[in-house]
Amino acid sequence: MTDNPKLPFASTRMKKFSLVLISVDCLRADHVGFLGYSRPTTPFLDQLAQTSIVFPCAIVAGAPTYFSFPGIMASRYPLALGRDIIGIAPQEPTLASALQAQGWSTGGFVAGNPYVTSRFGYEQGFDSFNDFLFNGHGEANLSRSTDRWSTHVNVQLEKVCGRTRWTKAAYEELYFQYCQSLADRRWETMDSLRPYPAANVLVDQACSWLRNLGNRP
Repeated sequence: MTDNPKLPFASTRMKKFSLVLISVDCLRADHVGFLGYSRPTTPFLDQLAQTSIVFPCAIVAGAPTYFSFPGIMASRYPLALGRDIIGIAPQEPTLASALQAQGWSTGGFVAGNPYVTSRFGYEQGFDSFNDFLFNGHGEANLSRSTDRWSTHVNVQLEKVCGRTRWTKAAYEELYFQYCQSLADRRWETMDSLRPYPAANVLVDQACSWLRNLGNRP
C-alpha cells in the first residue's frame, strides 16, 4: 500500500485500532428490523445498521453453534479436523491468537454459552477469557484415555449407522446429544448450563478489562 491519499486507510495503515467482534447465537435474520421484520425487536441494531455495512446474505459453516464457531474463530470447516474435534483444537491458530501475535491485547467474554467455552478451546489466544459458565463449580477432570475411547466408539458407530438413511438420522441425533453432554460431564441438560448472565455483568467486566489496559491496543 502506498501513501496515496485517495486510497482508503492509506494515511493510517500503521495505527492500531480497537476491534470488537460481537456474535449473537441463533439470531434469525428474518426477525431483525433492518432486514425487514415489522416488529421492533432490534431497535439498537436498526440504528447501527443505518451507518454500517450490512451483508443481507451470509452462509454459515454449519447450523449448530459448535459447527459455526470454528469457522468464525479459526477460519476452517467444522469437520476439517475430524468429528472428534468439537471447538478449537489445541494450538490451533485463531483470530484471537493472530491478533495477540501482532501485539493486540485480547479479551473474550461469553454469555454462558456452553459450546463456546474453555472446555472446547475457545480461550486460546485471549489474554483474558471468561465464559461465565463454570464459575463456582469447576470442570470435571477427564483422562485422555477416556477421550480416545469415546472417539473410537463414535467413528465405529458412524460407519455402521451410515449404511441406511434412518440409522444415519438416528445416529446424527444421538451424536448431537453426545456433543451436548461434552459441555459438562455431570450430564446436566444444556438448559441448566445456561446461566445467561445479565448484560450489565458482561459489559461491566469488559469495561473493567479495557480500563486496565489504558492506552494499549
